[in-house]
Amino acid sequence: DIAAGMNESSPPHNRRAQRSHVLMAATVESAGMVVPVKLRNLSTVGALVEGNRLPSVGSDVTFCKKELCVSGKVAWIAEGRAGIALDVLLDRRFFSLDDAQ
Repeated sequence: DIAAGMNESSPPHNRRAQRSHVLMAATVESAGMVVPVKLRNLSTVGALVEGNRLPSVGSDVTFCKKELCVSGKVAWIAEGRAGIALDVLLDRRFFSLDDAQ
């Protein structure tokens, strides 16, 4: 289960996929609302985002950053951050998005 692999509640955060650590503007769309977020890290299976008014755990979402838009589900939320389990495996080329802020 991909969502279980993203759970940050237990050491060592149950991370199965290598992550690219970034700090970029992105959006999460759910139930007709677009929420601006900061992308904290990205892997082939998920994303860690930070923001206000994040969709609830289990919500279907579309995560967007530049030319990348992919569907997924909110796996967990804690302290203004959320893990998004993506519905497809990302190509590693998306990890070199070059507008870190």
